[in-house]
Amino acid sequence: MNVVVKALESDDEKKGKAFVHWKSWHEAYEKLVSVAYLDKLTLEKCEEWAFQWPEIT
Repeated sequence: MNVVVKALESDDEKKGKAFVHWKSWHEAYEKLVSVAYLDKLTLEKCEEWAFQWPEIT
C-alpha cells in the first residue's frame, strides 16, 4: 500500500482539513472537554486556521 502525503494546495483541500478538524473534535472530545470550549471551536474558526497554517498535520 502506498501512502502519499502532500501539501494542501487548493481552497477545497484546506476546507476539507478544517472540516475533519472540527468534526473530529466535536465527536471525539464531546464528553472530555467543556461544551463552552467546543461551542467556540466553530467550523469557521477551523477554516481560518487551515488557511493560516496549511502545513500537513
